[in-house]
Amino acid sequence: MGWLDITMKIERIFQILALLGLCLIVIFSLVPGHVRPQTSVSGYVEHFIAYTVVAACFAIGRRSPLFQAGIVISAFAIAGLLEALQSFIPGRSSDVASTRVSGTGGFLGVCLTILLLHFWRSVMPSPTSHITR
Repeated sequence: MGWLDITMKIERIFQILALLGLCLIVIFSLVPGHVRPQTSVSGYVEHFIAYTVVAACFAIGRRSPLFQAGIVISAFAIAGLLEALQSFIPGRSSDVASTRVSGTGGFLGVCLTILLLHFWRSVMPSPTSHITR
């Protein structure tokens, strides 16, 4: 198994994790308030962490700069849509600040991924660096 095969498998794993995470965000955003699991942290912290992690998974799964910009735009759009839909769900309320917090989490997830991948490339040797000409 070559370096490219390993990289493609890792990207595929993160693509699957990102889609699962997005599905969980949608489900937990659209269930009635009494059904949604409660944590000890504020809703803003929950939103921020969830969107940061999911956006990072998407960014690792697809490292194209255009795709990463789309992740950030999508984070804000999805958060806004889910917040708007919550106003029709019993026990839920819509909050513009949650949209901003969620979108910012998505932005941070992409930025952290770009920084970590840049750092990783600068520290790790290239898979072909041992080949001499």
